[in-house]
Amino acid sequence: VSDMKFIEEVYVKQFARFYARRTAFASRILGNTRSNVFTANLPQLWKRQRMILNPTFSGAKMRRLLPTVDLCINTFLERLSMITNGTIINIYEIYKRLTMDVICQCAFSIDTKVQNDMNNNNIYMKKIEELFAKDFERTNLGKIHRIISHTRLARICSLLYQLKQFFHCQTSSLPANFWLIENMQKFIQQRVIELDNKKRVDDFIQLMIDAVHSEKVIII
Repeated sequence: VSDMKFIEEVYVKQFARFYARRTAFASRILGNTRSNVFTANLPQLWKRQRMILNPTFSGAKMRRLLPTVDLCINTFLERLSMITNGTIINIYEIYKRLTMDVICQCAFSIDTKVQNDMNNNNIYMKKIEELFAKDFERTNLGKIHRIISHTRLARICSLLYQLKQFFHCQTSSLPANFWLIENMQKFIQQRVIELDNKKRVDDFIQLMIDAVHSEKVIII
């Protein structure tokens, strides 16, 4: 589609009518409590999440994150300055770590020091690499999900997942998408607790917590 007016109509003016999409298999396994704005397929859930997210993207609030972005860029420039002249480097690998650093610090105030880790020892970088390397929806299980009753299959997989959690498997062995969702949920819950103790951090999560006022709910 190349008609800009049509694209604007669908993605901006009438987007509330086109939010619904097939729920990802991973979201079905984890359940509705882990639903997010990208996978929400219930009108009231999607609208509520949009209502929370929209105010956080105002120009004034985004400018509050600029000092953090500057710190990440300074680390990036320091990293480049350490490279000797004539050395061949893969700049893509360095840019990936800059992006990861900006997201972790601006969104979650997590200093992963990922820009200084070129050997992928950082668990966050490992899971992100794993997430983009393998599309869960294209696995055999994901393909089966499209053919047979998704509700029945999701219930079976959800049960297996819960059993695995019950027997205290190592969380680092979870699939990347599950690991990220589970850890972000724990992180956000911890931030809500810290808010009660008057501890505030100027990041994207704080903006979303402020947007829902004092509601103690899972935001993503």
